[in-house]
Amino acid sequence: GAALSAAVAPVLAAWLIGAYGWRTAFVAMGGIWAALVFPFLLLCFRGAHDGGARKHATTTSPVKVLKGVTLSQGLRSPTLYKLLLASGLFSFTAIGAVVHFVPILTDSGATPLAAAGVAALVGVFSIVGRLGTGFLLDRFPGHIVGAVAFMLPIVSALLLLFDGVNPFSQALAAAALGLTVGSEVDVIAFLAAKHFGLRSFGALYGALVMALSLGTAFGPLAAGTVFDHFDSYAPFLMLAIVLMGVSAMALSSLGAAPETAETAGQSL
Repeated sequence: GAALSAAVAPVLAAWLIGAYGWRTAFVAMGGIWAALVFPFLLLCFRGAHDGGARKHATTTSPVKVLKGVTLSQGLRSPTLYKLLLASGLFSFTAIGAVVHFVPILTDSGATPLAAAGVAALVGVFSIVGRLGTGFLLDRFPGHIVGAVAFMLPIVSALLLLFDGVNPFSQALAAAALGLTVGSEVDVIAFLAAKHFGLRSFGALYGALVMALSLGTAFGPLAAGTVFDHFDSYAPFLMLAIVLMGVSAMALSSLGAAPETAETAGQSL
């Protein structure tokens, strides 16, 4: 769903801005969301505390003991801080690039509508990234898959830096960025579950989501500030190469996950 939206929204928003101005486009995008999504959420989503499901939720059943590390073990683990570093740096860099992708292309000479069309490739390839990453995580070491996925924005940044005026290079950069944007949450959630187990997964994964959220908040702000100061996105793209390299190294240094959740606390 997020990937399909990322494919459609840039083109739709660019058309609305060109036809009606950004203020109307802003309201229209929100109105489309409300009209399509809100009724679906209201009518189709139910939880254990909703209506008839409550009786089913309160039936007696054996209490399942979840395996994995305790919260205190997780907080003392270097693995948690490597994942926090990788999560924060990734979202700071990749989301900053995604949010500013159309301005990056227009700064290279593309028209707004053409840039929005290229940016839609980010959404298209994020579908491939999500499905492909899940397939690879089931078959290869997660830290290796994650490290490779987190290096893809480096390819995107290099293409935009050295051949950003070429439409083909722009498309390749969008594809590389889309592949990794579609994989980051999969990688972090998978590695957290493998290394920590499920005993304290909610709290520990919540910390990782916090890092992703902070990066998402400050990455676009930093990219805009860099452009305002240097009148170019090139310094941000150079920074992206460094940060994504650090992020990939943090994931690759995790090593193989514990074989079983019972031994996770001992191996961390």
